[in-house]
Amino acid sequence: MVDGRLPQSAMAQALQIRNINQVTSLIGLMAAARFESTGNTLQLDCSAPSDARLWIDGREMTYDPKLQLTLPAGSHTLILQLNPKNLPESLRANIQGATFVSDL
Repeated sequence: MVDGRLPQSAMAQALQIRNINQVTSLIGLMAAARFESTGNTLQLDCSAPSDARLWIDGREMTYDPKLQLTLPAGSHTLILQLNPKNLPESLRANIQGATFVSDL
């Protein structure tokens, strides 16, 4: 994932990993990332399908592939929920005015 894209094959593989002792219904594939903001207006550019759901810092927002938002300076969390029956060829998110942070 050097270019920042998560390929559909990796998303499909993640959907196959389940705890066989749990009884659940598969409602979506979740992708999360942390990012640092300087406190300016940001633009999130994302390649998720239109039926994706989006949360920033636990607050659900209307998904828009080119979403503008203003957040205070500091660390924030982005979560996307994808419909497992409508996975994109690849998933990529870019936030102009912020930097993604790796926990590795």
